Amino acid sequence: MSALMPVTLTPTAASWPDCLTERLGVAHTGTAGLLFEAFLYRFLSYQELVELLEKLGKVAWISPELLAGILRRAREVESK
Repeated sequence: MSALMPVTLTPTAASWPDCLTERLGVAHTGTAGLLFEAFLYRFLSYQELVELLEKLGKVAWISPELLAGILRRAREVESK
């Protein structure tokens, strides 16, 4: 049984191919994922999440599919 250790990657480290981190068994969460988790734990409102994702998108590329998924799931949480 292996323990998972959460790791936050810096932009430089995040440029490693995802397959490398998967092969090493390293669970990782990117900046957009951390913002979504902050929303889930109510550290951010939905509007703050959207604003921060917009700001992040100005300095880093975010996959449109990832962004759409985060916003969809956030709307689902918000509507409950």
